[in-house]
Amino acid sequence: MIKDWVAIHQEAEDARKAGKLSISGDRYLQLSYVRIGNAALTPQKVLLHLNNMKHAAVCYRIEGNDERCENVARQGVLICEDVLAGRIEGDEVERQAWSGLAHEHIGDLRRIAGLDDPDAYQTAMQYFESVEAAGAPHPVMAWANEEEFYQSSKFIAHLADAANQPIDPDTIRDLRSLSLTRRITYRQSEFDTILTELDKSEALEWSERVLATPGSDP
Repeated sequence: MIKDWVAIHQEAEDARKAGKLSISGDRYLQLSYVRIGNAALTPQKVLLHLNNMKHAAVCYRIEGNDERCENVARQGVLICEDVLAGRIEGDEVERQAWSGLAHEHIGDLRRIAGLDDPDAYQTAMQYFESVEAAGAPHPVMAWANEEEFYQSSKFIAHLADAANQPIDPDTIRDLRSLSLTRRITYRQSEFDTILTELDKSEALEWSERVLATPGSDP
């Protein structure tokens, strides 16, 4: 009997919290296949579920399984490139926003696996700059709170918390609602440090409230 995705996710989380990162990586990877493999998914939902593949790659990296980490990262990059190959619909601003997120994922995956990353983040930055300049009827806050964008922000925030590299309140506000380009400048300046600190640990533990702003509800 095939497990449903909720059960797989719970197994991934339980294994991560128990420090069994190889098992957690396997479950996150399985979860990404189950969710992305749904033929009814839009390209946007494919980008959403790539966060599970990024979690898998991080687990394998920390576990010291560099080959597995790289293989998963390359799979994720190929999926993003497929999404970018004319599959994104909408007006110009919508295509730019989703293309920016796809390139953000490519940058993350390549950075996690230690692969050369000559232009993914910079390409994402260019797309996001165009979206921010366009303004209404596509306000930045609306994009930042789209589930696909929010989950990618939560991904990097979780890793920062696990690495004991706290994010300052202004940056949290930017990631939550005020800036798309800050998603990229934060990664460019902090992601290598976060990954280096995670490499020194044997655990991957984080708070679920890492993106909570001061005064927000629990």
